[in-house]
Amino acid sequence: MNNESFVYEWLNLTNGKSYIGYHKGNVSDGYISSSHNQDFWDDFNNPDMKWERKIIFEGTKNECLQNEQKILKEIDLRD
Repeated sequence: MNNESFVYEWLNLTNGKSYIGYHKGNVSDGYISSSHNQDFWDDFNNPDMKWERKIIFEGTKNECLQNEQKILKEIDLRD
């Protein structure tokens, strides 16, 4: 299997919000997120917020994109 990409979740342990995305690269390459959501970055850069990253899936870029889209369709994005 070609694990060129991964799907991840950043979970804010302080307020319960989460961000799901995928990245083409290695899980250890230091990637955080490409989010354009300013609330995410404000919280992420706030030293009072505690975070946990979970790797949900690893595979090809196409597999990861499909898994990310499936997960996003299954959740209520308004939350």
